[in-house]
Amino acid sequence: MKCASCGYKAEKGAKYCPVCGYPLLEMDDTGWEKVQIPETKPVSHDEKESSSFKIDNNEKQFNPQQTEGSFKGVEEENFKIKDFIKALDNRENKSEFRVIIGLVIILMLCGLLLFIPSVTRFISSLNSPVVSEFLDPDADYIMLAEQDGIIYNDRGCTNKEFQDNFEDIVFYPEAFCGILICKNRDLYFINAEDLSTEFLAHSLGYGFSNYGMIMYYIDNNYVLKGYDIANRTTMVHKTVNDTIGAVISLNTAYFCCMEQVFNQDVSYTVFKVIDSDDKVISEYRSDAPNHYYNLVSVSDDGQTVYLTDLLDSDNLYCLRDVELKEIFKSDSYSELYMDHNMNNVLINNRDGLYYYKVGEDEAKELSSEDYCEVFPKNNADTGTVIVAGEDNLEGTAVMAGGQYYWLNKDMELIPFADSDITECADVVGKDDNGYYLAYYRDNEFHYATFKDGVADDKTVVKAKGDICELANDDNSEHIWFCTSSPDIMEVYHLFGEYNECIYDYANPNRDFDPGITYDPLTFLIYFTTPDKKLLGMDEDDELKMRIKNVKKLSYGDTHYGAVVYEDIFGSKYRVVFDKLIKVKK
Repeated sequence: MKCASCGYKAEKGAKYCPVCGYPLLEMDDTGWEKVQIPETKPVSHDEKESSSFKIDNNEKQFNPQQTEGSFKGVEEENFKIKDFIKALDNRENKSEFRVIIGLVIILMLCGLLLFIPSVTRFISSLNSPVVSEFLDPDADYIMLAEQDGIIYNDRGCTNKEFQDNFEDIVFYPEAFCGILICKNRDLYFINAEDLSTEFLAHSLGYGFSNYGMIMYYIDNNYVLKGYDIANRTTMVHKTVNDTIGAVISLNTAYFCCMEQVFNQDVSYTVFKVIDSDDKVISEYRSDAPNHYYNLVSVSDDGQTVYLTDLLDSDNLYCLRDVELKEIFKSDSYSELYMDHNMNNVLINNRDGLYYYKVGEDEAKELSSEDYCEVFPKNNADTGTVIVAGEDNLEGTAVMAGGQYYWLNKDMELIPFADSDITECADVVGKDDNGYYLAYYRDNEFHYATFKDGVADDKTVVKAKGDICELANDDNSEHIWFCTSSPDIMEVYHLFGEYNECIYDYANPNRDFDPGITYDPLTFLIYFTTPDKKLLGMDEDDELKMRIKNVKKLSYGDTHYGAVVYEDIFGSKYRVVFDKLIKVKK
């Protein structure tokens, strides 16, 4: 007999399992319990009531003289025993099921432990870093940002359709629109409100004006077209020649186009300056064989055009009054800085620092130092030249050979009053007291100033710890810096005569890596703190963002003004408006 509980084979006739003590039931081939009913002999009427026998399995009394209904009761008892055996089998199956479920749960817990850093990052990402709402849905401008080919706006919209083909985007916040450029140079008009796009054209070349919502592009047929982005109107330059290059003036009034002419066996280049109505203002023909140029700029009055060599060298040329002059010779790359009218140019080259005034024969040398750095005034970057916000270059700061200078109105170098500078802002500011360049040395924050040709210096703040880093807005109107020492970490905000410590932290960790950076998309200043946070404050010193588990700021991102940080798990994130976007490796 086999025990229904543990499976042990007991001897025939045993009532209980010798191993587990479970009751043993002998079953027939149909699943019924075998019941032995002994033979009966006639008994007297008085003995009937006491005549009985016992059932082995449950010791229950049974009277052979019972009625038919009483025999049905025996069958019902046998059915109950059979159901009881099935129940035991079910309980054994359920036990196995519970074991399987337990193993699955254990495996899931092990997997959770293995991926706990990812889980932690995921949970952290679910927590909004926004401390206070700082994005105004009713603002009269819309800002756009791009990360890994995905377009975002400050209204919560995203566009992923150009994720694998994105090259660049140019947008105009006040016009609620812009142009998206693909890697294959397809151009799309983009609505900044909902990020919907519309195909514009395929281009062979394109360019934009920084101060007007006008662009140009050269289509597949080498035809120059001017496009008014806000009004969505197109100007077509009518010519029989192929246009191979163009530039647009800062005020959007003029285009300069470079056309290639093929006439039998002779080819030459024609430079034309046209206005927004396609009227030709000036025209110049270059007969130099196999000489290729690259257009740099055209002035706001349409009279001055700057060019460089396209191949072999980086010589600079000036085209004015139907005359092309070579004004600077060089075999290395030059940084160009112009006044707002784009007439006069400052040339920063590894050979030194030079200045060219329109109408002269060549550029003159300002410094022969092989390493110079230029700190322009309020400016715009066209991609080929940096343009000052004023119609002169006076007040531009330069560093040559480790010494700092101001440029006066005659383009002479005027030494700083104090040239012992650790680090300075990248843009010169201006207020009623003249020009100023913010810099620091040890724990002192200074303004180097320049007014009416005279250089001066003033100490603005003496911090408790040594200054380690500074940041400024586009015009250097708002400036922030952070300090770090074993005793305290501080962050200061300066604006005009206002200077205030807006954050401090006592006894920071020795391994703390302080960092500070400005976000031009939200106008917030971001800085790291010793308790592994990244805080974002507005220009009124109000806290708007707080991000946890931050190790340090990550610099060197290709996006202008992008705020990128590394968390304590080694992943990098970019702060895009009020979102955290993981940066792909």
